[in-house]
Amino acid sequence: DYRWPFGVSVLENVYKVFKQKELLEDAILIYRVQRAPERRIFKIDVGNMPSHMAMAFVERIKNEIHQRRIPTAGGGGQSMVDATYNPLSISEDYFFPITADGRGSSIDTLPGGQNLGEIDDLKYFNNKLSRGLRVPSSYLPTGPDESSQAMNDGRVGTALIQEYRFNQYCQRMQNQLSMKLDDEFKMFLRFRGFNIDSSIFQIKFNPPQNFASYKQAELDAQRVSVFGQVEQMPYISKRFAMERFLGLTEEEIRKNEELWDEESQKDGVINVTGKDLRAVGVNPADIESDIINQDDLADMENVDDFDQNIPPGIAPTIPPVTPAPTEPVL
Repeated sequence: DYRWPFGVSVLENVYKVFKQKELLEDAILIYRVQRAPERRIFKIDVGNMPSHMAMAFVERIKNEIHQRRIPTAGGGGQSMVDATYNPLSISEDYFFPITADGRGSSIDTLPGGQNLGEIDDLKYFNNKLSRGLRVPSSYLPTGPDESSQAMNDGRVGTALIQEYRFNQYCQRMQNQLSMKLDDEFKMFLRFRGFNIDSSIFQIKFNPPQNFASYKQAELDAQRVSVFGQVEQMPYISKRFAMERFLGLTEEEIRKNEELWDEESQKDGVINVTGKDLRAVGVNPADIESDIINQDDLADMENVDDFDQNIPPGIAPTIPPVTPAPTEPVL
């Protein structure tokens, strides 16, 4: 079995596509180099010449165009002209005779490669390769607007479903690799002589994107919005609303109460009024009875003032107190 003992690589499905894409890139490069220069078409007027004479005439014209006449260096004092190769120049002029009826030679330009900008076949293999690697196509733009795409970092409502699936795939790969890397790293530390408890740390990869963070933030914002609306209803318990609409557990609610008490004691004064007094264990109905009892407290203070104004030597008159009847004990 070719899969034993290491299994199949994650690149097994895209190896063939990668080789095809590589060959296509080479073919496109060769085509661009070969078809890039422009060519000229020389239409030589041969009149009514026979075919063999016409070909000889065209060959002579071609040699004249590709040759340049220069004075020879070894003429021995005589006027002699030599011919050398003359490549066609873009700034060179050409002269051809034309008859009275308009017949004559002409030159046309044969343009180079016309489809150099069409790389749809290369895009196809590129997309096929990215799909084999499970990479979203939005990560590999090939158009001129490549730099105009903003980074979303997994933001809810902006990221694509392909990006979310690729994020999940990367996390699965990280979970499989992190366990083995953690074991190997701890073994390496022991081999190097570091006496470190292996249970106090664990090697993990950073998440590819913040999908979970943005998702939790969006969920918390919606829960807080709903809780703010439900809190205004007097017939719904605040503790029940925190558990039902905020999604808090009993332990989280208890911890929140403890922290709230600590912060309140640190501030020294609890600023609660009206119906909010129930949150700290005070019933607003008891406030009225406290106000009524203020009159009795004032009378008691007046009695104390009266006793203090009695002249010295005169004992205050204290009314006799009738003891309460007691029942016989059997």
